[in-house]
Amino acid sequence: MGVYTKRHGSEHDVSSGGRFAATDAEMAEKFPALIEFLTEALDEAGKVRVTSTLLVSCEDGRWKVCLVDRAQLGGKFDYKLWVSGDTLYGALKALDDQLQDGSAEWRRFPKWEAPKKR
Repeated sequence: MGVYTKRHGSEHDVSSGGRFAATDAEMAEKFPALIEFLTEALDEAGKVRVTSTLLVSCEDGRWKVCLVDRAQLGGKFDYKLWVSGDTLYGALKALDDQLQDGSAEWRRFPKWEAPKKR
């Protein structure tokens, strides 16, 4: 692991003790890049990595998935990758394929911040 999530980093230690936020061997076999983005809490060097999130929705007969590579410590932007498919499996497979082959077209969004009180 740590192959696909290298592009972001941060600078402090984690106290949870585990490198991955969760494990699922079956899903990791089918979607290794996606599972790495979702579960890798520490990179191979032991630095903290904010885990990504996955949004799943359905619209107009299509499954839509959005992987959000959340801003790392000090980062000002989240990166979102949208993919759709006729089936949920197909959408997840397309997402994983793009992550693996480097063809993913990430969209950059400013990190959300709570409104400041006046």
